[in-house]
Amino acid sequence: MLKKIRTQDVKLGMFLHKLDGSWFSHPFWKRKMLLDDPEQLADLHASKVEWVTIDVSRGADVAPAQPVPSRVVQMAEPRERVFGRAGPTIVRRAAPQPVDRPFDPLSKDKLPIRAEMVHAQRLARKSGRTMRKLYEDVRLGKAVKAAKLETMVDEISSSVQRNPHAFMAITRMKNSGEYLYQHALSVCALMIGLAQQMHLSPDDIRKAGLAGLLMDMGMAHVPQEVWDKDAPLTPEEWDVVKSHTTLAHEFLTLGGEMPA
Repeated sequence: MLKKIRTQDVKLGMFLHKLDGSWFSHPFWKRKMLLDDPEQLADLHASKVEWVTIDVSRGADVAPAQPVPSRVVQMAEPRERVFGRAGPTIVRRAAPQPVDRPFDPLSKDKLPIRAEMVHAQRLARKSGRTMRKLYEDVRLGKAVKAAKLETMVDEISSSVQRNPHAFMAITRMKNSGEYLYQHALSVCALMIGLAQQMHLSPDDIRKAGLAGLLMDMGMAHVPQEVWDKDAPLTPEEWDVVKSHTTLAHEFLTLGGEMPA
């Protein structure tokens, strides 16, 4: 069932069937998709699209309007009567509600896999975007800044410590367009897990994760048509692909910021 709603009423989990306006009025390359990324939702809200059509059979529906609760006034009860007058009153106050603390992505407190999968999925999505941008920068010849990747490596390390299986399970669910980035995240997590088992220092654990993250960085210098090719590679193309390790080492060394 299709429903036309205002863009500002769109929420995560809705399936976008159609976006009103031209291709230039919104930031997406396709008009039909399940909206499950908070950044995409923010981009849509900030776009010039005023109306969208959602398919409620494939995603979330618009929440029904909630009735406005009437205001309940609690009358103070008299404690006692003294000579026909009401004595001092007691005001009953509601017990304070517990405050939900935001999740700390660097927390290392153990979590069951079901709970950690939620955080791991969010981290994998965010890290995948970072890796995509990193590969694009490398193709343009921009140096890789190790300091900019340390927070991401630390968050992956914390996820592995909270539960060693969740992040790896998420990164195994690769699609063809994201394979290179998700593979880098998988190897990063494996390197961190191995370094933790070897009881290396926190600094060496970070370096191990960084090495796994960047091991295929030379693929950014392999022509796109080669590593996207569906047909078997020629011997010459295989030589180009196999050179990606040397290309990565040379490129990362030139940056001057990478640990040996």
